[in-house]
Amino acid sequence: MGRNPDATRALAFCGLATFVTCVVVAHVARPSLDPLSHMVSEYARYGPRLLITAGFAAWSLSFAAATPWFLLHRPRRWSRAIASCGLAAAAGIVLIAAFRTQTSAGHLAFGSHLALGGRLHDAGSGLATLSLLAAACLSLGLNTLTVRRRIAVAALLVLCALASAVLLAIGQEVGGLRQRILLGSACAWEAVVLGSRPEDGTSGFRARPDRSAERSPA
Repeated sequence: MGRNPDATRALAFCGLATFVTCVVVAHVARPSLDPLSHMVSEYARYGPRLLITAGFAAWSLSFAAATPWFLLHRPRRWSRAIASCGLAAAAGIVLIAAFRTQTSAGHLAFGSHLALGGRLHDAGSGLATLSLLAAACLSLGLNTLTVRRRIAVAALLVLCALASAVLLAIGQEVGGLRQRILLGSACAWEAVVLGSRPEDGTSGFRARPDRSAERSPA
């Protein structure tokens, strides 16, 4: 995979697009599940289970496939850290897909206790969230991202911070909205980094070669 980063980047984009599509379709297929309070992973409990599970699996594959592209960025120590965070996020998302949540709208049913599967799901969610937050913060230090893309990343981080602060203060009844903002921001961040051109620090265009030496007189 590492020998052809452009191919793995295309695969990463496909995985990301598949995840977004599956989440949108799940909302349409199950309109009775209130998106303000219920988490996206709850579609695996109430349906459509296979669709949302496939979506999370595709997103996990997306981050794994993005690793070679992340490693092309500079400075190298930052890109390696981001790639590691991406793989950790992929592992967390695998746990989310493999084990269903036991909570509903963020609450565990009265008298119930978290089983191993529920704990693994929550652990995967926490791992993915922290890993993606770390990766987004680290990406601000990449000198191969254009200024516009770094501003976009900073704006996404500010949005997540403000949304979390405000919605957490409101309460669990808007926990689903907060999660969707975080998920949307994570998808946008991945698209921003995947859309860059790390070999020359430009976005979609290769740098023109310097021909000043050719024009100078002998």
